[in-house]
Amino acid sequence: MYERKIKFKKILFSKHVGELTLINALLAIVAFLKDMVFAAYYGTSSTADLFTIAFFLPDTIGNNVVGSALVVACVPIFSTLAASGHSFRLENLIRKILLQSVVVSATISFIIILFRHRIYHWLGSEIPASSAAMLQSFVLLLLPTLTIFSLVAIFTAILQAKEEFYAPACAPVLFNGIFLIVVLVLVIVKISRETGGIVTAAGVLVAALAMLFLLLYRIYFYDRRKRNGLLLQRVNGRQKRIDGAECNQMEGNRQKEISMRSRNDINSIYQVFVPYVLILLSMQAVYGVERHIAATMPAGTIAALQYAFRISQFPNWVFVSAITTILLPKLAKAQVARDEKEFRNIFYKGIRELAVIAVPISLGIFLFRKPILELLFEHGAFNDSSLLATSAVLKGYSLSILGQSISALLLRFFIAIRQMMIPTGIFIFTSCINIYFDFHWKSYFKTATFGYGAATASFINVICMWMYFMYLEKKNQSILHGQVSG
Repeated sequence: MYERKIKFKKILFSKHVGELTLINALLAIVAFLKDMVFAAYYGTSSTADLFTIAFFLPDTIGNNVVGSALVVACVPIFSTLAASGHSFRLENLIRKILLQSVVVSATISFIIILFRHRIYHWLGSEIPASSAAMLQSFVLLLLPTLTIFSLVAIFTAILQAKEEFYAPACAPVLFNGIFLIVVLVLVIVKISRETGGIVTAAGVLVAALAMLFLLLYRIYFYDRRKRNGLLLQRVNGRQKRIDGAECNQMEGNRQKEISMRSRNDINSIYQVFVPYVLILLSMQAVYGVERHIAATMPAGTIAALQYAFRISQFPNWVFVSAITTILLPKLAKAQVARDEKEFRNIFYKGIRELAVIAVPISLGIFLFRKPILELLFEHGAFNDSSLLATSAVLKGYSLSILGQSISALLLRFFIAIRQMMIPTGIFIFTSCINIYFDFHWKSYFKTATFGYGAATASFINVICMWMYFMYLEKKNQSILHGQVSG
């Protein structure tokens, strides 16, 4: 077992969180502008529907589910192997994960193409025969992004494991920025929507490739010191130089060990990846049920639900994401060092910073939800009834912000120690509770039922997750479990 202590520098959470928060806020602004310009150009036209349908699967599978799960699954094991000095195992693991991701995403893409008529008919109901050719063009241009998003996730994990946070945070800004520029040019030039749709789809493909090349360049830039026959490894906070000949000798001696342990490394990733995918799918199930229930309510409820959801999730996208991004690799490195004091300090400092941010934001949105909605949306067709419906949903959603934030941080803790079975069960259980409340409270709270259901489920989730956390603390399993053998 690798038992060497690693001396950690003072963790400047506030500095890193502040910088990542600014980048995430910029991402939110650029994405919002992109949506506004897209809506202004395409409106509710058939071209907009076809583009949305064609991009739904690559974005949902490659980005929202598989991509997100790959990042959180790869970061702990990448960080652990890097901190342990197992550079050869790490390189071997990265190659295998890249290969498997390409093969799996290409297989999924092939299945989508093979059954595209049934799949897109199900997603888009009745698609006119005159639109079939355009849909096929969109699919062929956008489907490669499924593979690209998976690769972007792995490269993001590599950089985050090296505690290089800014390039991965800037990559989505670049993607949405290129997307925005393409649609903005179409608005200015006034190209027809049919032609503009093809240009937009091509622009999305270019934007995804730009993300990929940005991360590749940053990885190359980070490792440029290895290009002159020197391997630099960070051990005990210092740079240890090993000449090229010694590196070759080390590689030869460890090839057998790498071969024996590579399967365990892959399994370590899947031990997090599969449960995290299940967690994401349980969340998607809640969103789907909420929209199904909203469809049975008065007209405009689905839109009100969407507006309220986006506002309530803004703190998670901007602030909580910054904290959890920094937290995960630091926890993994503290774990491999068996530095229990440092591990606890990192975790509890994350909790404190998260509470300082989430509590006032949650109260602010709860108390000032109507002025916020008036400022953001009360223009044109967004009238008083729209304001009341959205405010009712947002009232409960605002109360779920703190619970969801703490749950996200606790989940990163369990990911770092690779204890995922119980947390996955908790998330699935509370998702079922959320759905139950949505169904059974709708006759009492009307549109507000979605917010209250989310708030109640998040509160129960935090209680269950914290109880399991305290159980592990009592059993003293938080640091020693899941160590990478050396």
